[in-house]
Amino acid sequence: MSRSSPASTFLERTGIALRGGGASLSLGVACLAAYLWAVHSFDAPLAVPAMVVAVLASLTAPGGLRLPLPLIIFLVWLAWCAIGITVTAYPGTVTDTVWEYAKVGVLLFVVTNICRTPNQVVLAAAIWLALFILYPMRGTYLNFLFGHSFVGRYSWNRTFGQPNDLAAFTLLAIGLSLFLLQLRTGMRAVRLAMFGTLGGLALLVILTQSRGGFLALSVASLTYLAASKKRFQYLAGALVVAAVVAAVAPESVWSRFRGIRDLSPSDQLGQVDASADQRYTIQLVALSMVKDHPLYGVGVGAYSLEHEIDATERREWLAARGPRDTHNMYLNLAAETGLPGLALFVAMLATTIASALRAERQMRPAWPHGAEALRSLRFGLIAYLLAAVLGTFHRSSFLFVYLGLLSAATTALPGLVSTRASSTFPALAPVSRRRWAASFTRRFRSPSITPSGVATSAVGPVPGTNRTVRFARQLRVTRRSVRVR
Repeated sequence: MSRSSPASTFLERTGIALRGGGASLSLGVACLAAYLWAVHSFDAPLAVPAMVVAVLASLTAPGGLRLPLPLIIFLVWLAWCAIGITVTAYPGTVTDTVWEYAKVGVLLFVVTNICRTPNQVVLAAAIWLALFILYPMRGTYLNFLFGHSFVGRYSWNRTFGQPNDLAAFTLLAIGLSLFLLQLRTGMRAVRLAMFGTLGGLALLVILTQSRGGFLALSVASLTYLAASKKRFQYLAGALVVAAVVAAVAPESVWSRFRGIRDLSPSDQLGQVDASADQRYTIQLVALSMVKDHPLYGVGVGAYSLEHEIDATERREWLAARGPRDTHNMYLNLAAETGLPGLALFVAMLATTIASALRAERQMRPAWPHGAEALRSLRFGLIAYLLAAVLGTFHRSSFLFVYLGLLSAATTALPGLVSTRASSTFPALAPVSRRRWAASFTRRFRSPSITPSGVATSAVGPVPGTNRTVRFARQLRVTRRSVRVR
């Protein structure tokens, strides 16, 4: 797609394309869009066919295959889980779960390899955000307007029917929204609409009444604001969003969140919140399971089966009997895959975040908006991982799509900075600018005043009486000409 084509101009004005960002649409991106549409709308069974075609598009993509470090670590983690089949008491369940994780591994590979240009990354993020708004966000708000809730908590259906899961997925959507907003592309109306979308997503987290989602959003937002250079401008926007959310959210939301301060491991926890007391007991069982199986765990996907047996061993675990979930991603990984499996999974996440952080620092001097956009994408992942302290969210394919998108953005966006610099000012470099500044200063270093009152220098008379103003103007013009935009 050429830069001057009508389609390219339209994408740039709507904020889903960057100038000089390369091609936007490809077969792989179209297949990814079809997959995301299938898993959001459930209108057609297109997820598997779309991924098959996307794999073929990834294998034939120009530039060769990409195997980033997070993908390699995930493959090692998957092999570790496969070894657990030989030592677990539930080989059938573990085998099925390993196969499911192999599918999401393919998804991680596909997203990393098909989003090769900055515009493909931006288009994929925009499509995902639009589908999230069109289906789970719209459906949840309709349920809120018509009063369809489960014990005062609002959600949608199927994958998005569990309020805690919906809150976690919304945190990823907030990261996508911030990513597109920070790029500062598109018309002003588009950016204002994106800001309104950001407020709607924040309200959606509140409507789910997910304590883990609320705490993750609060902590991640505070750290995001604290690390921003424009923290006061962002704080003003955050206060506007918070005021709207506080005005719209029902009273039942705040009564549930007010109970957070009373939650602490104690004998009176069951009197404060029966759900929190049950979760605390479940996690005690999970810790006991980690202590009994520290190396291989009980087998990936087999926690609930083992929990049903272990919970009957002690009388104080009566409230946690039956097939349960840990409600903690990290504790679940340790119980199912052992401590080495937990370390590998955390290493995959940590390397993704560290790579994005290095790319941000590389881009910030030449393209601060791009660095802020990448930081916003990283914000969504960090918020999701914080929410995982109170939820088991590593089984979702959305996590791996987001990891692939962040990894692709880490590779693609810094390339746009170097491309713009080399194509726009190929002959200018920081060293040449310093040389020019030194030579320009020497021209006016030894001025003299003639008897007639005219200022002169080594290059002759200086017109006007204020040579400092003339020097500042010329310096400002030259600096503007060499700045990489």
